[in-house]
Amino acid sequence: MGTSSLTGICVLGGLALFGCTKPRSDNTSYAQVSIYDTVSIESKGELLFLKWGLSTATVSSDLSTLYNFNVDEPSLEVVDLDKHILSHKVPLEREGPNGIGQRGKGGILALSDQLLLFKGWPAPYVMDLEGRRTGLLENLASIKSSVTSVDRDFMYEIMHPSFPNLVFGITNEYPGKNFEFTVLDLSDNSIKSTTPLSAWDNFADYSLVFDDGTQFDLWAPRVYVTLLGQYICLSTDVSSDLYLYDPRAGQLELREILPKLTPQQKTPTGSIDTSDAAQFQATFRKLYGDITFSPPFWDMDAQVYYRFSYTTTFEKSEDGLYPKPIGQHVYLSVIDTDLSHHAAYPLEFLNEAPMFSFSKAGKIWTFLNLQDEMAFLRLEVPTDMP
Repeated sequence: MGTSSLTGICVLGGLALFGCTKPRSDNTSYAQVSIYDTVSIESKGELLFLKWGLSTATVSSDLSTLYNFNVDEPSLEVVDLDKHILSHKVPLEREGPNGIGQRGKGGILALSDQLLLFKGWPAPYVMDLEGRRTGLLENLASIKSSVTSVDRDFMYEIMHPSFPNLVFGITNEYPGKNFEFTVLDLSDNSIKSTTPLSAWDNFADYSLVFDDGTQFDLWAPRVYVTLLGQYICLSTDVSSDLYLYDPRAGQLELREILPKLTPQQKTPTGSIDTSDAAQFQATFRKLYGDITFSPPFWDMDAQVYYRFSYTTTFEKSEDGLYPKPIGQHVYLSVIDTDLSHHAAYPLEFLNEAPMFSFSKAGKIWTFLNLQDEMAFLRLEVPTDMP
């Protein structure tokens, strides 16, 4: 299907365009950020796994390949990002010697040009590109239980390609309190370091529990542990601030990011534990109608970090626990390598925040579900940023 311009499409599955009853041509500029074009992926007649918004996908370090974990089959969909085509699919096993179990539903991560980390509980697996378990991390679950106390969980594990003997993650107490950043050393199965995340001590002020005896729902700040250039990045959806861990120096630093167009954090609502559906929904509207932050990602070419944030508008109906979202105001922040926030743009042409994004060849690629076909809206950010 190749590359096509974006014309006259209003709702594209996971992404919507604002006011798009009129055709849009390439290089249409909005507030200094341009829609460059839309890339459609030729799927060779395959029905690709798109319903989770590519939340189980990852991009190779050289940005040539996208790996999309198809939870339903299961399989690995391998997409050539240079040719814009599905290269092939790799069947995966649910059970057996190479079985992934429930791993991968929490996402996957490219560790090298041959290895993928399949996240999951009680511990992730490392798979090769033929769908075989490599044996790496096979004993991680038992190692974690032996080095952490019974009241704490080691979660959100990732690895850094340059440090194959280290596992990075977060330990905390249920239901999400007393967070610590923990580095596990696989060479001797010991904790290399652990550092309290004091900036997250206020998470209870954003927690929301509904329990009427028949239904239980828990909402708390979302935590992201990601690779960000040379760093391990710890971020949340309630604050613009970032924890950055440099594995070369062994140092964790909290960096305050001051957005230009949005608040720095959500307004706390206080810890809510209720059996009243109306109170739960009203608090949910406040929390998720407020500013929400996506995890940042790195642009190798421009040597900057990008981060989307957004506020959500809900319909007026007060039925049920959860209000229906009807639109979002989306913003793009550009952060330099010194972590000084030097540019921000309102993306008025979007009515929904991108669900999966990366930077390649000077463009931001954001996932589109284009009539059940994989596609990417490519954005061009000006190089002469204010």
